[in-house]
Amino acid sequence: MIGGRWCSVPTDSRAEAMLESAETPGAAKTDPILVVDGFRRSFGGVVSVDVPHLEVQKGIITSIIGPNGAGKTTLFNLLSGFDRPDHGHHFLEGQDITHWRPHKIARLGLVRTFQLTKALAKLRVIDNVKLAAGSQRGERIWLAPLPSSWRSQERRVDQRADALLERFGLAHMRDQYAGTLSGGQRKLLEFARALMSEPRVIMLDEPMAGVNPALSQTLMRHVESLVGDGLTVLFVEHDMDLVMGVSDWIICLAQGKVIAEGRPRTVAGDSKVIEAYLGTGYHREHDDASGAKRDTQPTKQVDQ
Repeated sequence: MIGGRWCSVPTDSRAEAMLESAETPGAAKTDPILVVDGFRRSFGGVVSVDVPHLEVQKGIITSIIGPNGAGKTTLFNLLSGFDRPDHGHHFLEGQDITHWRPHKIARLGLVRTFQLTKALAKLRVIDNVKLAAGSQRGERIWLAPLPSSWRSQERRVDQRADALLERFGLAHMRDQYAGTLSGGQRKLLEFARALMSEPRVIMLDEPMAGVNPALSQTLMRHVESLVGDGLTVLFVEHDMDLVMGVSDWIICLAQGKVIAEGRPRTVAGDSKVIEAYLGTGYHREHDDASGAKRDTQPTKQVDQ
């Protein structure tokens, strides 16, 4: 197996959502929220992403894994509008968002976090969260001089931001500058800020990077709670123990292509996935004298 433990059993509704999905690359899903068609992106002649078709099931946790240079972050950038494909389209609940700018995609309900946190260090923690609230009337130049038109909305924004800080254990840091937060606290701040925008899909790019193991478990519990809120979660992560422990579905990339997708147990035992991480000679090198194969599955973390 990959890692020291297997995934937790998903809730009945999440399990039912995956029952009819074939465990093959590009398989159709029962209720896809995000669909990719003919995605291709190259840099200087090197193909970074080449995905003919991919569907992300609504309301579950989907992980993207793969070895270093597999194209995971490039795919994230394409989906969130921070990069454009050379060819192809992608759709959020049927709406083509291929050529949309990142802020418009975020307003539609697809938001992301970054591997390197983007806290605004010289703003208070509470203000970092409030910035993500959409359609704030007080930000419009013709309404700003009329407090009566936006004051009630501002109170609701304050209440929601405070509730999110409480949820993520940052309430005691409310009025501190974000620059005083630790690395782990900044990760939590990004979670809170992402939820402030009331997304439908949240994309997490290596949310556990640089975080100590104890906080990693806390962050994973928060990831699971997002699905409980009705969100769809798509994330890239290195630690296979965490991936196997939280994912309902896993997509494996190698050299820009989807080489496997399915439930954690299926992907963990896929020979193409094992070879992508460990090399094509791994099986041969681990034959014993009788010709029997030893356990050939990776056991811990893998680099992006």
